[in-house]
Amino acid sequence: MTVAILLLFVLLITFSPKYLFLIVTSLAVNVAIAVIFYYAFGLEMQLYSLAGITVSLNLVIDNTIVMSDHYLRRGNRKAFYVRTGGYVDYNGGFGHYLFPR
Repeated sequence: MTVAILLLFVLLITFSPKYLFLIVTSLAVNVAIAVIFYYAFGLEMQLYSLAGITVSLNLVIDNTIVMSDHYLRRGNRKAFYVRTGGYVDYNGGFGHYLFPR
């Protein structure tokens, strides 16, 4: 449900089915790769592994949106600062869990 809300928001903001298709495809590929690696290494899906997938999916969604927006607006792949901003945003959101008072 949360992913559907995110995708609806992206569609309302960009009005671009191509952009939405790019995001949906990258999410599907990333989840498929995670499942393949879990199966290849014989790992079981437990509560901690699902929490890890959830956290990493947040990072994947953020970077996918930031990178695809940069590519569509600028037309190049020189987005080091854009990616760094995505990671800073991610760490800022979860940093208070790592360093509680």
